[in-house]
Amino acid sequence: MESLKVVLFLALVLLSNAAYSQKPDLAQIISGSYKCEITSAEYGKGEYQKTKGTVSISKIGENKIKISYGSDSYTISTLTSDGNTTIMGEEPSPDNNGDKGVHLSLYESPAVISGRSSNGTSEKEPKSWSFEGISTDTNKPRSLSSEPASREIYVKPMAEFGGKIMKKRDVALCILGKVGTPVNTLSVKKAADEQQISGVLVLDIPFPEDAAWKSNSYEAQTKRYWEETNKPFLANAVAQNAEIRWIVDPRLDKYKYSEKPKGAKFDTVKDGANISKVLSYTNFEYQYLLSKGYKLDATTGIMSK
Repeated sequence: MESLKVVLFLALVLLSNAAYSQKPDLAQIISGSYKCEITSAEYGKGEYQKTKGTVSISKIGENKIKISYGSDSYTISTLTSDGNTTIMGEEPSPDNNGDKGVHLSLYESPAVISGRSSNGTSEKEPKSWSFEGISTDTNKPRSLSSEPASREIYVKPMAEFGGKIMKKRDVALCILGKVGTPVNTLSVKKAADEQQISGVLVLDIPFPEDAAWKSNSYEAQTKRYWEETNKPFLANAVAQNAEIRWIVDPRLDKYKYSEKPKGAKFDTVKDGANISKVLSYTNFEYQYLLSKGYKLDATTGIMSK
């Protein structure tokens, strides 16, 4: 059994290495937040307005990004690399009023960004803005040929707990959360697959459908699934030394107890409607990790020894 685990883990590492050795994902690398000075202009007004703020860049497709500041945004649909340290994109603005563009230098640390929505204003394009600044992300590679120590798994909206979801190179990442939340374990796995980030572990085994399962109470079903499926999944992640990442806060009461599924039966005698009698899978997972000596970092959502 132990040798099988070793083989599976080595296969996981090889797959992870293969994903990282592919052609650089320029849209992924340039995505993130930047502290910038923003210069804006409006049609018919002679003065430029300067302010400081955060410019956000997000990947919205293959080699395609959206650049946003407040309610203003524009897209670049083709990114290229210039040498080994520069990512750039340029194309006509909506009113053909010059070019909109973006330019990122990875050589400097932190990475330096600049861009513009157009070269000026017009009646059809009454506002233009440009920006210059630096990246707030310390994990960006210094070169397009280097492999970053970690990559962000971009999900929308962001996880409600722990901030950015980072996948370290050569380290499996186990995502724990709650079904039904805006960002859940399956949506994180889907995002990771789309962004070609391998080595992300989530529990995606459905509940049994045999007669014993259907006839059992909800408490009995929970205990059975925990013992037969959920606990072995988590134990395997621990055995792999995977990084454990919560995307909800498992300490909160709303995640400690289960919501009543439609048609579920309860063993509770005194108050069958009181769902707080039934501890959740989230609680079982959290208590199991505590029993193994793990501690939760509420800032990152990571549990580690």
